[in-house]
Order: sequence, then C-alpha cells, then structure tokens
Amino acid sequence: MSKTISQLERIRCLFELLKKEPVTIIKLIELLKQQNIDCSSRQLYRDLECIKKYYLRPNEQLLVAISEHNRKTYRLTTDSDQVVLNKRDIATFQITRSASPIYIMHNRADSMLKFRTVYKSFIKQNSTFYAFMQDYQNTRSNFYEAMHDESYDDKIDTIIWCIANYKKIWIHELEKDINNHSKKTNKKFLFNAIKLIFHNGNHFVAGFSVSDSTFIIIDISKIISYEITDRTFNYKDLTIRADEEIKKRFGLAQNIDSKIYDIILEISSSTGLHLKQYHWHSSQVFTKLPNGNWQLKLHCGINRELISWIFMWSTNIKIIKPLSLKNSLLNHIEEMKSIYINDKKLF
Repeated sequence: MSKTISQLERIRCLFELLKKEPVTIIKLIELLKQQNIDCSSRQLYRDLECIKKYYLRPNEQLLVAISEHNRKTYRLTTDSDQVVLNKRDIATFQITRSASPIYIMHNRADSMLKFRTVYKSFIKQNSTFYAFMQDYQNTRSNFYEAMHDESYDDKIDTIIWCIANYKKIWIHELEKDINNHSKKTNKKFLFNAIKLIFHNGNHFVAGFSVSDSTFIIIDISKIISYEITDRTFNYKDLTIRADEEIKKRFGLAQNIDSKIYDIILEISSSTGLHLKQYHWHSSQVFTKLPNGNWQLKLHCGINRELISWIFMWSTNIKIIKPLSLKNSLLNHIEEMKSIYINDKKLF
C-alpha cells in the first residue's frame, strides 16, 4: 500500500535519488514506487522545478539533458575545486586512450579531444604530477580492429539509445555474418536489444527476437536496415537470461548445438604459462600438470571461435575431451588439406 507524504518529504527523497545517478521521470516514478510512494509525472516535473528554484545550494546544479523523443534526463551535480589527481589517475587516462579502438579514435576524434582537453586542465591543477603524453607517444597496434565509415556512427548511436531506453527495434535486413554470430539474415524480425558488447575489436548487440525468444548476437556493422519503435519491454528478466546465454559461448559465435560441454585441453608448458594470463571464458580453470604442461578446463558450447582459437595455438595444444570437439577439429583439418591437395576453389 502506498504511503502519503508531504512535498518536502518527497523532495528529500528526490534529492537522494538524484545524487546517486542520472534519472528520467519514468525511472524516478519506478524508484519512488519501490519506496511505496505513488507520484504522477506531472507532480514530479513540478517538484523538480521547485528543487531547481528554491532548494539548490550555491555549488549545486540540476542539469537536464534532452535526447530523442524529447526524453529528459536529470542529474544533480556539485561543483568542486577539491579534485586531486595522482600519478595513477593520469596513467589510467593514458592507458584508456591507448586501449581505445581505432574506430573511436578516428570517427569520434572530436569527442575524444573534449575528454582530453578536460583532463589536461585537471592535470595542470597539480603540476607535480604533470605527465601528459602526446599522441605520438601513446599509440596502439589496431590489430584485428574493425574499420567503419561515418554511416556506422548513426547506427551504433541508435542501438545504444535503444538499449538504454529498453526499446524494441525492427531489424529489416542483415548482411551475411561469416563468423556465424547470428543465423538470422533474410527475414525481418522484432528485436529486444539488451547489451552492447565489445569483442575482437568490434561492437555487437545482444538480445532476443520477440517472436520466438531466440537469443541473438548481432555484429552491428552487419545491420543493413532497421527501424526503432516506441514499444518498450521488461528488461530485467531478459538481462539475466542474456548473461546466461553469453556464458554458454566461447566468444560470441553461435554454438553448433544446444549442448554445454565439459571441455579439457592440454597445453604445452610455455604456451600454457602465456595463456593463463588472459581471460578466455568465465569458466576457465588452469591447472599445472605433473609433466610440466597445463590443463585448461572450460564449461561451454562448441562453436567456430573455439575451434579457431585451438587452431591458433597449433601443436602447442591438444584436445583431451570431448570427442565431438576433437572430431570437429579433425574435420576442419581434412577440409583445409583438401583445398590444397585438390586445388579447390574458395566460396
């Protein structure tokens, strides 16, 4: 049962919520309901206007950002001159820049420059730790990173907006995906976009088709045509399901079947020592064997990415189980040999 409170009490609640994170009117209504407080959107607009006019301290601001469909997001900010940076803070920014994909650094160079300018002004406040590397000093290899043109920017911006606002999106057409992240290519389908995923130098969107609840991971660059809708969906349960589905995959590629396997690989000593420093899958367990080699245990499905990953380590890795994974690898080897022995054409 909802409780009746005064405007002053409600404003106090709003202050506490605004301090935590940027919020929309819809989000505020939801958060207040969790405290058994019913409040209309019209009343909240009046309350926020009162906060802006009468309740802010001299160093506080109530900022309003307006996005698509006139959606307003409110944020309470506090001015402070007490920001103190240390060497690690500055180094963290430099590392973030060097880790940014080529797409971000090139297509969104103006946005990156804004962050760089703001950060540089902070650094100057404490000259003891002034260590701002120049562009030529902080670079990246860009190995296996996607290259996108300007048309991609609108596409990914739209996807991000749909994810953030829990909007359904019509996917009209997808380009063929050679990595088999999604088998849907020809038919138009309605899609609940749940997560933005960065993987192997590229961005993907994960979610569920509305018609049959199939979990799909789509390479955003492969979306040829789409249409956003005003229809929302209940994201909480779907988010949990999406996390579970992602754990079933090695990487993002579609699994060859619906089974989840206990996979055991033996890896040579030096290669194993190298591989154990990296994250490959949430289930990974590396164990040193008596012979000096390493054992890697995984609990996931079998897909193209897993087989390709095993290929990458050549004679330094061996499949112990399951037999189906070993057979899949051997079949790929035979197909590759046949291409060279019989000089087959590539399709």
